[in-house]
Amino acid sequence: QNYKHKILVWVSSDASNGKNGSNNKKKKHKNDKFDRKRNEAAVLRGLPSIYVYLGDLNRYKGDLVAAELSYSDASKLAPGTGNPYNQLGVVAQLKESKMNCMILYWYIRSIMVAHVPSTRSNLEALFNSNRQSLKDYSRTADNGPPIFGAIPKNKE
Repeated sequence: QNYKHKILVWVSSDASNGKNGSNNKKKKHKNDKFDRKRNEAAVLRGLPSIYVYLGDLNRYKGDLVAAELSYSDASKLAPGTGNPYNQLGVVAQLKESKMNCMILYWYIRSIMVAHVPSTRSNLEALFNSNRQSLKDYSRTADNGPPIFGAIPKNKE
C-alpha cells in the first residue's frame, strides 16, 4: 500500500508532467484533472504487473518469502488475473512443500480466474510428480504407514 501511495503522489506531481521540479507555472486547463485521473488509473492498472515482476526478481534471487509477498500483493490488487496465483503455486512448489494441496490450490485458482498458459504445464508437472511419488511410496509401503485403500497383509 505504501508503494501505491508513493506512485500516485509521483503521478500527480510535476515529475509526471515532465517539469522535473522546475518552477514553471503551467496554465490550468479544464482537462488537467481528467488527465491526472487517467494517469492514476493507468498506474493502478500496471501495479499488479510491477508486483509480479518484483516477485520474479526476488524468486530468481532465491528470496521466496519476498517473492511470495509480492505475488500476494499483486493478487490483492488484481484478483481477476491468474498470473499472481500461478506464481504463488510456483513458489509453493519451490519451497518443496509437502503441502501439495496448497500448490494445487494456487494453480486451480489461477485457472479459475484467467487463462494463464503456464498454469496447465505447471499442473501437469505437479500431477506427474505426485504420480511418481505414489509409485515410489507403494514400492516401500511395507516399511511405512498404510496406504489408503490397501488391504493389510497378515503378519504370521
